[in-house]
Amino acid sequence: MHPRPMYRARSRLRAQERLTVPTSARSRNNVFAGLALDRASERRDEQEFIETRRSAATTRFTVVRPDGKALVDAARRGLRQLAEAERAAWLGAAPVWYLGEADEVAHFAVAHASDEEEPLASALGGQWMDLRAAGLALPAFDAGLFAYARGLLHWQSRARFCGACGSPTIFVAAGHKARCTNPACGVVHFPRTDPAIIVIVGWRDACLLGRQASWPPNRYSTLAGFVEPGETLEDAVRREVFEERGGGGRVRLPLVTAVAVPGVADARLHRRGAGPGAARGPGARGRPVVHGRRDRALAGRRVADAPAAAVGVVPPDRALAARDGRARALRAAPSGQF
Repeated sequence: MHPRPMYRARSRLRAQERLTVPTSARSRNNVFAGLALDRASERRDEQEFIETRRSAATTRFTVVRPDGKALVDAARRGLRQLAEAERAAWLGAAPVWYLGEADEVAHFAVAHASDEEEPLASALGGQWMDLRAAGLALPAFDAGLFAYARGLLHWQSRARFCGACGSPTIFVAAGHKARCTNPACGVVHFPRTDPAIIVIVGWRDACLLGRQASWPPNRYSTLAGFVEPGETLEDAVRREVFEERGGGGRVRLPLVTAVAVPGVADARLHRRGAGPGAARGPGARGRPVVHGRRDRALAGRRVADAPAAAVGVVPPDRALAARDGRARALRAAPSGQF
C-alpha cells in the first residue's frame, strides 16, 4: 500500500490535536508568538478609555527608536519599560499608541525620535537591543511586545501620506489606522501584513542553509522570502529556493505548517563531490548557501562547530528541530511530487 494516505491521515489527526491545545501552550516555543495580550481592539476608538489607561500608575511604555531598537534593561533580560512619570519626563512630546492589556497592566508604544546614543538609556539603567537579538535573549512576552510595538511604529513611519492621493494622514484608533485628511479621498489605511515563507529543505540527514555577506562568521539561516500576489505557499517555496540557491533541484512539500514549510529535495542541490558543510555560493541573489547536518544546524549547534563566542544562535529549546517532531516528519516523509 502506498504510504501517502496513511501519512495524510496522521497529519490530519495531529492537526486536530493541535487545535485542542491552548494558544499559550502552542506558542510558548515561538518567541514572537508568545504574547499573551488582550489587544482590546474594540475600545481603540474610545478616547476616554485610552486616556485613562495611559495615565494609570501601572501603565508601561515600550520605547522603540527609528532604527527599530528597543530599550531593554542593563542585563539584557527584559524590556526596560517606562512608567507614566518617566515617559512624561523624557518623551512627553512623543505620541503614544495603545497596544493592549496583560495582568491589569496597560501597554503602550512610544517612538523615540533619535537613533543616536543619548542620556535616556544610561539615565534609566538600560541599553538598546535589536529585534533579532531580542528573539534570543528576552522572555517570550517581552520579545512579542517588542515585535508588536516595532511593527506598529514602523508601519506608521511609512503611512504618513495617503497612498491613493498623496495627502497627509492622521492616525486614529489608538494608532492602528491612518486616515487620509483629504475630504475628497478619506481612505483609511491599515497596518500591512506581508506573508512570507521560511523553509527547511532537507535531503536524508542534511539541510540547505544560506547566509548574508554582512552576517558575522559562522551564522547561517534557513531560506525565506515573501509570497507574491496570487502565489501559493508551495510555489513560493519552490521559487525562493530556486532564487536563493541559484537553480538546480526540485523540492517536494510533505506538509505545510502555517507558513513555516519543511521541504524535501529530490536530490542534493549542490554539485557532486561537495560534502556537507561546503559553501556553494553565491546563489542567484549573491548569498552563499551551505549544506549542513540538520541536527547540527538546527539544534543549537553551529554548522562549522565555531566557538561559542563567535556568534549567537537559537537555543536548542527554540530550534525548529526540537519542536513537535518536525525534523522526524521530514525524514519519514513519503515520496512523490506534491
